[in-house]
Amino acid sequence: MHLATFCFALVLLAAPLATEAQEAAKPVAPFKVPEEDIPNGPLGDAIRYGEQLLTQTQAYGKEYIGNGLNCTSCHLNGGKTPYAAPWVGIWGVFPEYRSRAAQVDALQDRINDCFQRSMNGKPLPPDSDEMRGILAYMWWLSKDVPTGVEVEGRGFKRIALSEGSKPDPANGKLVYAAKCMACHGADGEGKTGLSGAYLFPALWGPRSFNIGAGMARLKIATRPHSSRSVCRWDRATRCRTRKRSMWRPTSPGSPGQTSPPRQGTGRKATSQQMHRISWFADN
Repeated sequence: MHLATFCFALVLLAAPLATEAQEAAKPVAPFKVPEEDIPNGPLGDAIRYGEQLLTQTQAYGKEYIGNGLNCTSCHLNGGKTPYAAPWVGIWGVFPEYRSRAAQVDALQDRINDCFQRSMNGKPLPPDSDEMRGILAYMWWLSKDVPTGVEVEGRGFKRIALSEGSKPDPANGKLVYAAKCMACHGADGEGKTGLSGAYLFPALWGPRSFNIGAGMARLKIATRPHSSRSVCRWDRATRCRTRKRSMWRPTSPGSPGQTSPPRQGTGRKATSQQMHRISWFADN
């Protein structure tokens, strides 16, 4: 009896190690952008329309957004840059379970999640020309990546915080002034060109992503920028504590009410808002 119990315990202890080994052994496809031109014909037209929607969202998707951003404000270079939330390879990894929603999402769900959170807007109708165009463009970018295999460079490159260090918003203010302000403005408002479109997007405020966006999470906002990881965390902390729109999933499509600056979880807020803020702080 004791021997059987001991063996069972060993199996339980070994299970996480086996899972970690399987995760480490998961195949990864090389990052490859299609070299040929977008084809002609109806499929090519849909692909080009999707590219326009994603790269010029203010012009082609205005009906569905509530801020001043384009999708490529975060997904750099038309979704073709590794570790900058690329769309290369994204087609073949969905459906996918997402812990944030605690459900299996289709690619359409993931796209609409971005429209409601990062774009502070409303979801695209699943059968709309806009959704078909975006799906066609993502399919084209992914066509040389095996189905079911993640591409190298998916998502954002995570930056580890130096051991013993803590994010410092005061130092982040100095880093922002030295490294970011020239392009993104003294108050994070961004800079626009003659047409009114952003040359450099807003980092906070009502024309930036709302509190429900992935970029509002500290670990995601620490993208490569400066030579020292602590500077990236400090800069991200500075941006994260500025005012931005609230995420209101019950009334998507309307620009959210601007929230007070977030200084951790100690500020006064509704219980629902506090739950969101605490969740972002922990993730």
